[in-house]
Amino acid sequence: MNHKTLTRDHGFPIRVVVPGYIGGRSVKYLKSITIQDYESMSYYQRRDYKILPESVSDEKQADAYWCKVPSIGEYNVQSYVCNPSDGIHDGAKSNQTVQGYALSGGGRSIQRVDVSGDDGKTWATAQLYQPAAEGNNCRVWGWCLWSVTIATKRNVRIVSRAVDSSGNVQQEYPVWNYRGVMNNSWRTVDSNSMEMSNI
Repeated sequence: MNHKTLTRDHGFPIRVVVPGYIGGRSVKYLKSITIQDYESMSYYQRRDYKILPESVSDEKQADAYWCKVPSIGEYNVQSYVCNPSDGIHDGAKSNQTVQGYALSGGGRSIQRVDVSGDDGKTWATAQLYQPAAEGNNCRVWGWCLWSVTIATKRNVRIVSRAVDSSGNVQQEYPVWNYRGVMNNSWRTVDSNSMEMSNI
């Protein structure tokens, strides 16, 4: 890991890494590998990492769907504002530098990241740093770093939205589901937190 031997905390001596799939597929402490033609019987595989219909709102209703719905594999397109941390900034500026990351599952590259300093009313396109995406028909398994300079407003969050190579767009609001999985909405900050920060 980072050109050094894996530490015990990260799964030494061996760890499975499944690029483009949710972290639950990259088993940290590997005891054995079983090849089979059916879904794992583990609790998380059978009754957790699944998107159930919107009509399901309790465990009793969910019981009818666990065996009918496939487990989540690939993760969806997402991005996050890292600098300034969580999109909380120092107030109105005409040239706020903003940095973050974006990623998508299944080897899909990031095609664009839009960043807004006025709660999504206007957007600026970020510059991408994604060396793995160079070339034709390549699969991308790493994060895409991005940077942009935007104008910000007082008491307004900085948000980002990513678009991947399949045209999937990160949405403003999450799609509700019983387990709450695959939420890739714009990362938001509670307005009370912003007020406490005196922005």
